[in-house]
Amino acid sequence: MKRRIIASLLYGAFITLCTPALAINVSELRCEFRHDPLGIDVAKPRLSWILDAGRQTAYQVVVDGLWDSGKVMSDQSVNVEYAGKPLESRQRCEWKVRVWDGDGKPSAWSAPAFWTMGILHPEDWTAQWISTEVSSPPPGPGDKLAIIKATYAALDGTASVDVTAHVEKLVKDGRLKLQVNPKLLGGDPALNHVKELRVIYETNGERREVAAEDFHELNLPEPRGLLPNPRDEPYVRRTFMLEEIPESALVNVNVMGFYELYVNGQKVGDDVMSPALSNYHKRSLYLTYDLKPYLRKGRNCLGLWLSRGWYWKGRNPAVNHDTAIARLQLDMTVKGKPIRIGTDAAWRCKSSGRQIIGSWSWNQMGGEQVDARRADPKWADPDQDDSDWFPVAVVPAPAVPADAQKCPKMRVLKTMPAVACAKLEPGGAGKTKFELDFGAHLTGWLKLRFRGLRAGQSVTIQYADKKNPYQTFNQSDRFISAGKAEEEFCSKFNYHGFRWAIVEGLATAPELADAEAQLIGADFESRGSFECSSELLNRMHQVNLWTLRCLSQSGYLSDCPHRERWGYGDGQVSIESCMMNFMMQPFYDKWSTDWCDGAEANGYLPHTAPHYKSGGGGPAWGGCAQALTWRNYLYYQDMRTLERNLAACRRHIEAIEVHAKDGVVRAFGGKWDFIGDWVPPERGMDTKNWPPTPAAELFNNCYRLYLREQWARMADVLGRHDEAKACRAELERLRPLVHAAFYDKDRQRYVLDEQSYYLMPLMTGVVPEELRPIILNKLERCIRVTRKGHLDTGMLGTYFLLNYLSEIGRDDLVFTIVNQTTYPGWGYMLEKGATTWWEQWNGYYSQIHSCFTSLDGWFYQGLAGIRADPTAPGFKKIVIKPAIVGDLTWVKARHDSAYGRIVSNWKREGRQLILDLTIPANTTATVFVPGETARQVGPGLHQFRTTLP
Repeated sequence: MKRRIIASLLYGAFITLCTPALAINVSELRCEFRHDPLGIDVAKPRLSWILDAGRQTAYQVVVDGLWDSGKVMSDQSVNVEYAGKPLESRQRCEWKVRVWDGDGKPSAWSAPAFWTMGILHPEDWTAQWISTEVSSPPPGPGDKLAIIKATYAALDGTASVDVTAHVEKLVKDGRLKLQVNPKLLGGDPALNHVKELRVIYETNGERREVAAEDFHELNLPEPRGLLPNPRDEPYVRRTFMLEEIPESALVNVNVMGFYELYVNGQKVGDDVMSPALSNYHKRSLYLTYDLKPYLRKGRNCLGLWLSRGWYWKGRNPAVNHDTAIARLQLDMTVKGKPIRIGTDAAWRCKSSGRQIIGSWSWNQMGGEQVDARRADPKWADPDQDDSDWFPVAVVPAPAVPADAQKCPKMRVLKTMPAVACAKLEPGGAGKTKFELDFGAHLTGWLKLRFRGLRAGQSVTIQYADKKNPYQTFNQSDRFISAGKAEEEFCSKFNYHGFRWAIVEGLATAPELADAEAQLIGADFESRGSFECSSELLNRMHQVNLWTLRCLSQSGYLSDCPHRERWGYGDGQVSIESCMMNFMMQPFYDKWSTDWCDGAEANGYLPHTAPHYKSGGGGPAWGGCAQALTWRNYLYYQDMRTLERNLAACRRHIEAIEVHAKDGVVRAFGGKWDFIGDWVPPERGMDTKNWPPTPAAELFNNCYRLYLREQWARMADVLGRHDEAKACRAELERLRPLVHAAFYDKDRQRYVLDEQSYYLMPLMTGVVPEELRPIILNKLERCIRVTRKGHLDTGMLGTYFLLNYLSEIGRDDLVFTIVNQTTYPGWGYMLEKGATTWWEQWNGYYSQIHSCFTSLDGWFYQGLAGIRADPTAPGFKKIVIKPAIVGDLTWVKARHDSAYGRIVSNWKREGRQLILDLTIPANTTATVFVPGETARQVGPGLHQFRTTLP
């Protein structure tokens, strides 16, 4: 009889209980780690499935009409490579699988699943690239332009000056064309404030009014139609006829910038601000949608609502236009015949009334202006007259490949009502302001309803992540009313990091019911849960999760959502936190590609990815590429990413070591190019007390050895054993040299009496064996005595401190650090009201930041003890090694691995420890129970009991 095993180790005795087990079922079919994905662009997709019990001894995969694997004797159920007929662009592939169990009995066939192929070859794209770089028609003979009044004013009311005379001088041949700039307008009336030029003018007897912000273009007179300008977020459309509803209709949308897709007036999908960002000089990204439900017999309309996003000249060498550029290709089958609609010169465009605020640069991420008078709610209606729209411009195709977007789309993840509204003191122009409080920090949008505004009335909204004074990072939106009884503002192609919205321009306070904040970010699939007996730690877990959600926009993890939005190397500190909570393989696959795409000519990887304008960092920042690559292998058996990225990881190490003298890398680059541990307590941006250069040199030399250790492991995995052997030999040569360069024999320390500078040499084997007890003891003393149980590490140091102490079995020290509620620590942030983690331990600068998001990794892998075994990655083999520490009385955690759900729950009843485990089918686990020898267990439910000392 088949049995499900429940094992119990009771005071050293092993008991087996048997319960009847049902036949094995196969479910959770995935292609490239996703359920029923559209637009797969790899020639041999990888297929995976999950068993609900038992052990697989063989499998059979059938892809309808394309591949029958036959019975394959293997227990592989993750990343089985398609091996059928060559796949074609846009092909639909339906598949199913069955397996044989340990008794050689077959399962039933799984429920069918499918995937569709993307566009596999450049020649399969026939659509043209288009832009909305269109010009107004030249003035006719006798056309006149008269400037009535021109005012240059700060948007916040700080200052206003009449610049009519300056503007009049710029009119030539009946036209005014200028980029708003204080130098052209007699000087800057309000330094460091965003200003607007507002012009009232007459043309051929008609009076008009127009406004443009600093560095925006102004072209007068405006044409009769709504001509889009480079700051606009324009509508683009095309109509076409269909004899019947299509049997199939897949569209691929390829945009450099952001878009929303519409068909017959209806938005397609619930994704926002698509696509994810890429290195435009290396690749663009496209998404695939099924349009069959949206199309109809007769006239249809395809529409794109576009915005530039990061597509600005000067940010990336491949940006050649002043608007977003787009390519769309719709492939249909109608009455058995193929029909294709693609972007070309027949498409038309016009202004939507939405414009970009800000320059999408450091501290100038701005927002959007919505002129409701120009909005057209029926712009994508097929019966709408578009005769006064403007023809789009056909532009040359970028000389880079187009890749299917792997990472999750961005979506609205949560809505949050306003919890309070307060009236503020009047602003600089005497206008009343109101503060809306949403109760927690978030990254996303504000939706605000208005009633009774007059046409042309302007409402300005600023966003702050900190009060007293407000810290806005120049985030703002503006709404110009059309004078309707009820109107609504909501962002579309920008977002903000905030808790408070400051609204100016309303006569009365907004109703709380009229204000709503929306969290937007990557729609990660949830893969874990954690809770324990400590409410403090539970709050930390929730804030850590929320912070990660707040940093997940555009296909990478940013440092912050407001000031910079760059994909710094900070992202490596949250890898374990992310992977234990979410399905991260597609996201990290994409982001690691971004890192490698940004490599400099010598192989050095930049501080940010995608690489647009690199901020400060050091050698460790580019190491994020290797961290992502190795963890994708460790947690998902992802060999392809490893094979693709290893060369780039190796070249980065070699580029660092070019700066070595006598085996020791010395500081190189500019002031912000050789950072070691970033923002430790009392060594942050609000001080002049940066770690000295030798400290950064020690840190970066140790980090370089850490990279070499990973390099050797990766080379071994790929069968490059000679390369791995040479790498390890070099490590043995370098460690004594680094030790000799930085060790102070008299003081028995490396450079500084701070935790990072004991930790890093210990972690990377720099400390000679005979000195390891001394240095470890000094690290413990630094934690317990010098810092009174607190840490004194920065971003990377904190991450490595938690991991290293847990690896050597000192989770007691980690608990001591984490359990603090006084400065510095996560508990201190919570005591001060933090709802997301800060940039610095003392709360200086950004309140939504990536620096200290490493905590959740320890909750899952330390306290619950759920760890991947490198000898069989992807949790094919599992290590369970819970930490029974402090005053915790219970821990409950689960992680949904590629093989199924892993559960580790423990509790203390007096001196008795009870550990309940669930090990998924087709895997094994090594279980470490305190005071007992390690045990190997198979799939099923297991309970262990032991008596604690």
